[in-house]
Amino acid sequence: MPKTPKKSTNFLPIGLYIENASHKMPRKFLDEKTYAQAIAAFVVVCTDIILINRKKRLFYLAKRRVKPQQHWWVIGGRSFAGELPEDAAKRCLQRETSLIIAKSRLRLIKINRYLFKSRQQKPQNIGVDLIGYTFILEATSKELALASASLDTNEYESLGLQAFNYKRMKKEKVHPMLLDLYNQLFN
Repeated sequence: MPKTPKKSTNFLPIGLYIENASHKMPRKFLDEKTYAQAIAAFVVVCTDIILINRKKRLFYLAKRRVKPQQHWWVIGGRSFAGELPEDAAKRCLQRETSLIIAKSRLRLIKINRYLFKSRQQKPQNIGVDLIGYTFILEATSKELALASASLDTNEYESLGLQAFNYKRMKKEKVHPMLLDLYNQLFN
């Protein structure tokens, strides 16, 4: 009989069915050519983390260097097979910002589907299909400073994290998902 994990503190109704909780799937890293073929054939699962300040009604975004989203964006990356969304979010946050946080601080707010027309891997023009578990993290000023100073320079411009209210997001023409989530959280 499949086992289910402890109840999540997140409010989205997500079914998670684990046949054997002690079974760990091995991580498999693919060479660039094989990975490019795999993402052309399958939907990629990602986790995204939006650092926020609820009182000031701000999102903290970084400017990405790499496709598919070379613009102001959130922190995140792909999930590994068998990795729970909260674990992937915590791992990606640490890898990209040096922040080490308790998973309980992450709040899942939405699952998004993205159909991007281009991707980092060649051929770039065939695009990529992504499903993203989107979390928010209420970050302290100390955490924001550390994350901003520690951003992975292979993925993000050296501008650090920038504070965005709704007006600035509209002005900078950020991805519509960010505007939708801002409205969901603050309006």
